Amino acid sequence: MKRLAIPLLAGATLALAACGSEPAPEAAQTEEAAPEPTGPGPIAAVAGENDDLSTFLEAVRSAMLGGSLIADGPYTVFAPTNAAFEKLPAGKLDKLMTPDEQDDLGELINAHIVKGAFGSDALAKAIEDGDGKAELETVEGDTITASKDGDTITLTDEDGHKAKLTDEGAEASNGVLYTIDTVLAD
Repeated sequence: MKRLAIPLLAGATLALAACGSEPAPEAAQTEEAAPEPTGPGPIAAVAGENDDLSTFLEAVRSAMLGGSLIADGPYTVFAPTNAAFEKLPAGKLDKLMTPDEQDDLGELINAHIVKGAFGSDALAKAIEDGDGKAELETVEGDTITASKDGDTITLTDEDGHKAKLTDEGAEASNGVLYTIDTVLAD
């Protein structure tokens, strides 16, 4: 099983090392605060601003993949909306959210994450360059095929499940986030 693993321990160790017990020198204490970052945050932050992705984010946390949405990337995430998760068979999501199913839930989430940042223009160009289809490799190692029917972009997984993009995508510091109307690889 291929799993998107992000080593956060190194970052946590560095952060803890920076928290020494000695007070900072007087000059450092009076310096102005660092300027606020500009531009979008990581995919996790962008997703957190969308109330319609609360189930997706809960699934990401349950699968312990939160680090994947703040990783360097670039990634393109096709996040199922809350309504998309409601289309799953009764009880399936609840079962996947249990600790025993964490690996399966991780595979499901990773089947929605593609390597590379495909903004709406880049995605449309990839479809055009592929004579109407663009094959995108997920971090799970599967293939999602993107195609366009009029103005609608449809994603099809290897098992034939289809999902439509429901927005134009949102840029993040480490990629692009789209919302989709159906859970792929269910």
